[in-house]
Amino acid sequence: MAPELEALEAELARARDEERVLQGSTGSLDALDAAFERTRRAERALAAARGEEHAIPCEGFPPWEAASPSPCVLYGPLGVALVYLHRPTGEEDENGDSLPLPVVVVHFDGVMRVQAGTPNSEVTHGHRLHGKGLDECGANLVIHSTWAEEARRINSVHSMYDAARWQTLKHYFLIIRDDTIECLASGFTVRIERASYEDVVMRVVREVNGLDSP
Repeated sequence: MAPELEALEAELARARDEERVLQGSTGSLDALDAAFERTRRAERALAAARGEEHAIPCEGFPPWEAASPSPCVLYGPLGVALVYLHRPTGEEDENGDSLPLPVVVVHFDGVMRVQAGTPNSEVTHGHRLHGKGLDECGANLVIHSTWAEEARRINSVHSMYDAARWQTLKHYFLIIRDDTIECLASGFTVRIERASYEDVVMRVVREVNGLDSP
């Protein structure tokens, strides 16, 4: 085994040992969170060195509400969108009452594949990306994605197959409490709305079906 891989394996083993010790102690949550993050970084570094499929943090998705984020995937001829409730902002109205949660709308660009459902946050340890850098409560970008490669291989038999286009696609992997949202797309745009969740969902339904301009 190459010395670099041996060093990365040793670093991962140390990080996991530290995490286990803290899980069994009465230490602070901040210390445990830091240990979790060290383990994830070590997992990513080792998988990257081996050229294996792994997950890295994906920036750009506003944080979702922890208890009931209400994710909704909407699919139409003009694209794919994800709607969910934003994490509480602490903002109040003039009477000192908390404002309704903002609603996040994510429009994915150039979508080639989308999937929603299992696993939820309670069983992600059974997923192939567990132990490969996966943030099991957040937004991930999958590197060396086998899911993306499967889709590329299937589509490669088409007479109009464009290899360059497939190289631009990214595998987004979002664990939003009870649902995992996976999307193979070239990118995404985000907007945050101050309106009722129901009104936003209906507006986005019209957008992805070409009934309104975004």
